[in-house]
Amino acid sequence: MGAFRIGEAILGLIACVLAAYIAWGTWTAPAVAARTVVGPGVFPSLIAAGLLAVGVRLLYDARAHDTPMTPIPPIDWPAVLIVGGSLLAFVLLLERLGWVLSGTLLFMGVARGFGSRAWLLSAVIGLVLTILVFVIFDGGLGLNLPVGEWIEPVLEPTGLLG
Repeated sequence: MGAFRIGEAILGLIACVLAAYIAWGTWTAPAVAARTVVGPGVFPSLIAAGLLAVGVRLLYDARAHDTPMTPIPPIDWPAVLIVGGSLLAFVLLLERLGWVLSGTLLFMGVARGFGSRAWLLSAVIGLVLTILVFVIFDGGLGLNLPVGEWIEPVLEPTGLLG
């Protein structure tokens, strides 16, 4: 029998506790009357089940079965800071710029953090994806994503805002 990997065990325990917390919160939430087959508790239950499976697997793997530890690669701090800064900018700009523009900026930042140098291509892909998500959520599912308080005055004269 090999060494016990404490890091994997801690991560496995955290995943199991988080799964239990999500499951408990889902199952004890007040019932919502819905006319759909898939209720509001289905996706949180699936997430809890997935987290539990991952946690159990990590706990199982914590008992290193005579496999050598793989070295931890060095952290690419510039990439971490670019992605983290992009996420922070997204959160701060979402209400002002709206989903489409802030999501596009997030996509561009994450692409840059992963090494992309093609700013224009990242912007076009990000714009297409965020518009697609906006149309699906806003038009198809009836869930309102923010248009942006700085963008609404620009779009209002065009009649694009319903």
